[in-house]
Amino acid sequence: MGSYPEGVSSYGCYDMAGNLWNWTATIITARTGAEVGKHVNEIRGGSWYATGNSCRSIGIGEGRAASGVYNTVGFRIVRNALAPLEPGAQPKHRESL
Repeated sequence: MGSYPEGVSSYGCYDMAGNLWNWTATIITARTGAEVGKHVNEIRGGSWYATGNSCRSIGIGEGRAASGVYNTVGFRIVRNALAPLEPGAQPKHRESL
């Protein structure tokens, strides 16, 4: 973590690009890539296979279908740092945070 401290996002996140594209829950109409014109889940970040121009933490209009299998796309599991879980506590649903 924190391999490139100068690249920290405005949210305080490190290392958001590289290794795998991050598959998101955001549905877009793809503007680039093989899925142009299709309603797909947006991908962000960039993979080991991507060029430097396409490795971005912001949306670039590229996505992948939820039914597909891709060796360059994965997802991150995120937990809200402002709501730590106490030992034995049950996670709260997003609506109750």
